[in-house]
Amino acid sequence: MKSICHLWKITTIIGVYLWSFWAHALTLDTSLFYLSDSFSATSDTTSTRIFGEFAVTINLDKKGQWVIGWSYNYMSITESGSTTSDFGLTEMGPKLGYYLDKDYIWSIFFTYNFQSKADYSSGSSTAEWRGTSMKGELGFTPAFGENFNAGVKLNYYITNFNEEFTSGTTFSTISNSRSLIYPTIAFIYRFD
Repeated sequence: MKSICHLWKITTIIGVYLWSFWAHALTLDTSLFYLSDSFSATSDTTSTRIFGEFAVTINLDKKGQWVIGWSYNYMSITESGSTTSDFGLTEMGPKLGYYLDKDYIWSIFFTYNFQSKADYSSGSSTAEWRGTSMKGELGFTPAFGENFNAGVKLNYYITNFNEEFTSGTTFSTISNSRSLIYPTIAFIYRFD
């Protein structure tokens, strides 16, 4: 836990330094996905999935094609049938991106979340999982004004959990993972 706090401090100091160096090139990047599914057969099942991301990036070059920043992700998955399971995740980490064109329409991003925390419950059992995750994004965000782009992103996401806490204090080592491919609606605003 101390190493995560030190990494957070170092990243913040680097971020503040870069912000002072390229203060005119801040970008706010948000993405959202929502899916509600209801299936009725021999037994009824429902599923709700919400994925969201908020990121702040700054330019690494004068043209603004290379950007680096910080990302915060949120995920909520609820599945109900004979039993109900809930999966709620929050995570954060550095994000690196490249815009393939000068109009910032096509982009490729990579995020490494070194702090992933999930609350998982299934039936009467509950646990807190901790680990790391990675996400790759391919974006298509046409311009809707001088500094505003909006469009879609295709995301590939994988997370690995290696720590589990039950009853608040009981610790055990686990090897759980989750991988997803999903689209998001993306909104990008640039402060040039």
